[in-house]
Amino acid sequence: MKLACLLILITFSSWVFAACQKQQLEPELRENQTAMERMDTQIPDEDKLLVEITPNLKMDLQKEAYDYSGILKDVTGGKSTGVVMATYQDEMFKLQANFENLPQLVKNTFYEGWLVRTEPFHYISIGPLVQEKEGWANYYASGTNLTDHTVYVVTTEPTNDDPLGEIDPAPAQHLLEGEISKL
Repeated sequence: MKLACLLILITFSSWVFAACQKQQLEPELRENQTAMERMDTQIPDEDKLLVEITPNLKMDLQKEAYDYSGILKDVTGGKSTGVVMATYQDEMFKLQANFENLPQLVKNTFYEGWLVRTEPFHYISIGPLVQEKEGWANYYASGTNLTDHTVYVVTTEPTNDDPLGEIDPAPAQHLLEGEISKL
């Protein structure tokens, strides 16, 4: 009986020690990862307060007076650029981003916008970019205040990653990135 209790105590102690060691290492690993590396290892959350972009809301977003903005730069060495603008007023987060010189999409791909909060780390897809007469754009509205998500990322995504129809929710090829700051 004493031997069994001793074995249980040793096993439990080893488990607690290992868990403590892992907990001490995890923050260090997170600090050394880039936002895109972190995004690649986690599944994004869904915005439960997402608002559908109707034609009227899209027109409102185009006229909005924004409090936050950022310049987006091509991280691939290309010539793509963009501007992102956001605000949170009357319990509504609104975002508009416009892009120039995006590369031609290959078959079965699309552009997707992402908002990233660096600490504590969190990211969320804000949906596919839409092609308009003037170029590409991204519109987003939500009852969730996302002004603490200060990095905007554009990726090129496959429309279908898996022959069985499973779509990978994690970001794919990183194209543009920029910091969003208060005006």
